[in-house]
Formats: sequence, C-alpha cells, structure tokens
Amino acid sequence: MNQDKRMENHEFKMYWLSHSSPDAVFEWLSNQDHKDSYHQEEIEKSLIARNEPLINLGLALWGYEAKTGAHLFKNGDRTIKKAVMSGRSIQHQFRGGLVFQVKEWEGVLNRLLDSFDENLDILESYLSNEFIGDKLLVALYERQTPFDELTDEQWLKAIGRTISNPRLNTPYHGLMDFFADMSYHHVFAAAWKLFETLPVNETSAFVLEILGEKLLPEKPHDMDVLATIRRWDVEGSSQDSSIEVGYLGEFGMCRYNLARLIGTYTSEFKSLKNSDDIALRRSYYQRFRPRNQEEIRELFEKEKEKQIFLNAAMENLNLFMSEDFRSQLRECCLEGCKSSSGYGNLGILQSFLDKCDRLKQLHPEWFPDYNGKLPLAEVKDPVLRTDKRLEFLQKKVDTISKRLVESEDGDQQTLIGEVKSMLSESNQLFSSQISQLMVIRWGWLILGLLIGFILAKWLL
Repeated sequence: MNQDKRMENHEFKMYWLSHSSPDAVFEWLSNQDHKDSYHQEEIEKSLIARNEPLINLGLALWGYEAKTGAHLFKNGDRTIKKAVMSGRSIQHQFRGGLVFQVKEWEGVLNRLLDSFDENLDILESYLSNEFIGDKLLVALYERQTPFDELTDEQWLKAIGRTISNPRLNTPYHGLMDFFADMSYHHVFAAAWKLFETLPVNETSAFVLEILGEKLLPEKPHDMDVLATIRRWDVEGSSQDSSIEVGYLGEFGMCRYNLARLIGTYTSEFKSLKNSDDIALRRSYYQRFRPRNQEEIRELFEKEKEKQIFLNAAMENLNLFMSEDFRSQLRECCLEGCKSSSGYGNLGILQSFLDKCDRLKQLHPEWFPDYNGKLPLAEVKDPVLRTDKRLEFLQKKVDTISKRLVESEDGDQQTLIGEVKSMLSESNQLFSSQISQLMVIRWGWLILGLLIGFILAKWLL
C-alpha cells in the first residue's frame, strides 16, 4: 500500500474515531493487535481529547503510548490507574534499565511504594503485568532500588503480587540475541534464588509454594538444588504420614517445586524415587520415563500410600504414550481403588479415563484405534494447532494406506470414498489458517503427493 493510500485510510480512521460512539471505539481499541507506527500518538491524543470515560478505559488497557498512560494515570480515578498499570503503555515507560523514557512517569513508582499499603491494589496490577521490564522484576526479586526501602513484610507481599504475571511461565521467543536472552532468563534465576535467601518460615513458604509452581524450571547456574531442598526440610514435614493423597504442606511444596530443577536424565533425579521425602518421590513419579510396564508396577507396589503414586502418575504424560503403559497404569488405578475402600472410591480410575479422553483429542497418534473428531479450535497456539492437524491427517493417511495394500478389488469404491472424505475434512481443518502459516501449504503438498502415489500404485 502506497503512502497516499495509507493516508486515505488514516483520514477515514481519524474521522470514524472522532464521531463513533464510545462503545464502538472501546471495541476497536480492544482489537488493536499492533501499533500504528506512523499515527499511533496522533490517534491516542485525539481520543484523549474526547474525554469519554469508556474511551479512557480502553486507552488505559490497550493504548501503546507511554505519554497516554502517564496522562491517564495522573488524571484518572483509581479504576483508570489500575487499568493503566495493567495495560500495554507501561512497556514504553523505560528507555533502558530503570531510566524513565518520559518525564511524566518519573517518581510515580516511588510514590506508590512510599504509600505501599494504600496502593497495594495498584501495585498488584503493575507487578502482574507481563509488559513490565525484565530489570524491574529482577530488581524486585533481588531487593534492589526502588524496592530496597520496603520492609520485609512489604517486600514479600510485592513478590507475591508477581505470581499471576504470565511472564514467569513464558519461554523466550525473541530474536537470537545473546544479551536479550540473558536478560530474559535473569528473571527466572532471580526468582528461583529466593528459595536460597528468604527466611524459612510459613509466610515465606506460602509465597514460594505458589511462585515455584508458576516459574519455568530453569536452574540458576550457581544453585545447589539438593542443598536448597534440604534448607526447606523442616522437621517432620518430609515424612508426615498424614500427607496421603495430595497436598504436601507449604514446606513440602517448596521442596517439590525445587525438585523440578533437577534434570530427568541425571543421577540426582534417579535417586529421588528412593527418597524418604514424599515431595521428592512425587516429583519423580510425575516426570520419570518408564523403560517397561514392570517399572510402573514396581513403583506402584513400593509406595505404601498408593494414592501418592497414582495422583502424581496422572500428571506424567510419559505413562500415557503407549497402550502397554496405559494398560499397566489402569490396572494400578483399579487396585488403588480397591485398597482405598473396596472399590468405594473410584475417583482415581475416573481421573485416568478422563485423562485418556482428553489426550485422545490432543495426541491421537498415541491411540491407534481412536476415530473421533478433534476439537482443534480449542488449541490457542496456531503452530501447535497446525501440528495437531497434520498429526491427525498423517494417522488417517497411514490407516488408508494399510487398507489399500490389504484390500480386495471390491473395496475400491469404498476406499476412494474415504480418501475423498479425508480430503474434505482436511480442507475444513486447514481453511482458517492457510493464509497464516506456510507450513500448511507444505502439509497439503505432502498429503496430496502421498495420496496420489498410493492411489496410482494401487489402481495401476
């Protein structure tokens, strides 16, 4: 699109935004998925000038310009302030490090921290915002400026407000830039190091229990994981016989979370299955890769409280990838029900069956006999959704190919009909994404060549 055409569109857009209802503008703002590199500042200035509460809320949540956010934060009510702090404009607050890019933001965070308890709701919106910078999160976790003046209690509360931040469990997807990659992963390292520095008490354990569940399991290079686990082994908490089927307590959950940092192919990980600590055995059961069915049976029989093994095993996808492993786990679930209360408690077996139903939809290749439909629209990641579609079609191609080889002449029309049906279904599966992902075109090409080759060989 040339410059004149872009300007025509911009003029129309500005006219529409100036005269549309606040509801329509709010909806338009919510659907902005990228910044207008040429006119964003002008657009947001014109919308601020309308001074409509609903439009201001939309700008606070979805505006891009740091000056817009600063203006709304300064002049808006408490709801608008929280919206700004949870919105996108704060990603442009800083020019580098913790130096403010626009003077309007200078001193705002310090003033909020000075009246910490009064502003905790606003700070929560800010600290749970995925757009805040890496350096600010690191500064918080390492108790650096501007968080170094907080009391111990306030600091722990601030850490707790980051738990709902999606940044903590999002892998790095940026450019192959060494410094950007290092900065991104510094956040994870600083958060995990809290297990080494926070005092061992129930309050700290409560925060770290939830934080550790959210964090990506990326071990800091200088952390002795086993020593840190022992730090949270408060007397009696690792062998408490009252902890039967699930919750390990705050201290146990800290040890369980830390065990996630132990690589599955290490001798340290293998040793977890023989640990006296329930939390560490649970971590092993949830991640181990069985060599055969007997290994699953052995671990099940070795665990005194069967539910400890079974509840963890329900989260281990390695146990669902083959029919043999699933069959063995199903038998263990049946015995676990019997040992609980004479088949009166069928909950674990139902959990197993429900898990199988969900995995049939996500991983049909694990279930050779599955012929159901895939609810692929529920898979949000477009690349993953495409991979699942290709896997599903590959399974159908393999099935038809086998039948073609084994078929009699009388089956010709039936099989050709199935091929047509599969092509029609593949068209429905991919129609929404052909314009978005080039991999789909490759999938179609490979699929067409394969079916053509099979049909030509068979019919000739």
